Amino acid sequence: MHNSTTEREEEDNDSKMLFNLEIMYRNAVSLSRGTLVDITIGRFGTDDLLYYTADSARHLRRLRLQCCRLCILESILIAVARKLPLLEELEITNCYHFLPMELALKAIGRCCPLLKSLKLNKKTYPYAKFDGDAFAIAQSHKPCLRYAISSFSETG
Repeated sequence: MHNSTTEREEEDNDSKMLFNLEIMYRNAVSLSRGTLVDITIGRFGTDDLLYYTADSARHLRRLRLQCCRLCILESILIAVARKLPLLEELEITNCYHFLPMELALKAIGRCCPLLKSLKLNKKTYPYAKFDGDAFAIAQSHKPCLRYAISSFSETG
């Protein structure tokens, strides 16, 4: 019984810490007053936080999502792409619920004409292949764009 209480307390502490990180993050973005150009969200975050970032930092040039526990929805990435036309680098690595993103990648290609670097690593599904994503990238992006992408088959 003592173990389950300790585990619950640890989960509560983790939740409080993540909540506090989100509050600090929002305050930092707010204090930047729209001048933020580079941001990394690592090990915490929600779709709402990502949307808040895009809404509050329209001059963002680099966005990195690393080891996030959030479920990155395609609709949120599309909305974010529309708000960040100056984006030059996008990295989404080792995020837990990152599924095929064909429509989002096409939107990023259309809405972010300055994009020079795109890194995608879909850690959650190591055996799944997302070739549709590769084709979406090929159709939507400039040849000079640098890619670092995993989870494609030989076809993709």
